[in-house]
Amino acid sequence: MVDLHPVEPGVRLDHPWMRRSRWGMAWRVWLAVLTATMAGLLLILGPDGGFGGFSGLSGTAAHPLTSIPALAGVIVLAGGPRLRRYSPITQGFLLGLAVAAVFALVALGASAFDSWGALFLVYCPPAFVACAVGLPLAIWSTTRIGSRVCWPVAGVVLLVYAAVSFLNAGGAFDADPFAG
Repeated sequence: MVDLHPVEPGVRLDHPWMRRSRWGMAWRVWLAVLTATMAGLLLILGPDGGFGGFSGLSGTAAHPLTSIPALAGVIVLAGGPRLRRYSPITQGFLLGLAVAAVFALVALGASAFDSWGALFLVYCPPAFVACAVGLPLAIWSTTRIGSRVCWPVAGVVLLVYAAVSFLNAGGAFDADPFAG
């Protein structure tokens, strides 16, 4: 049976995550969710992916890169100590639900038939996945082994995203190389 009101923390008391302040948790979650969002955009918009391939990065890709991590950071800043009661996977799941719910409420407020409302509805599932992956990654990054893995991965994802964005701005992905 699942305990929906745990009394003891889901993370060990001696875990470094338990010693983090609200700000320490919030900026780590912001960076981890930003990394997960960038990696997700690169995977979804891959060279043979949908939405026009990497050329889709020039359009509305800046919107999820700013709003999803910022919203996740603000939610963790406000409710991070309460989330500590749950296991890292459950914390990520709850944060993902909260961020997706905010996007859904904004979409409903902006009218789902409006272009902004539809855009916010489209971002609900990726926002959930980015937060569900990002928060456990942020928790793991506070350990010694996790910091040796997470921060280099964040740097590589940032460099690849920057390189692809730079190439996209130069028009590298506009022309079809197989067009005769």
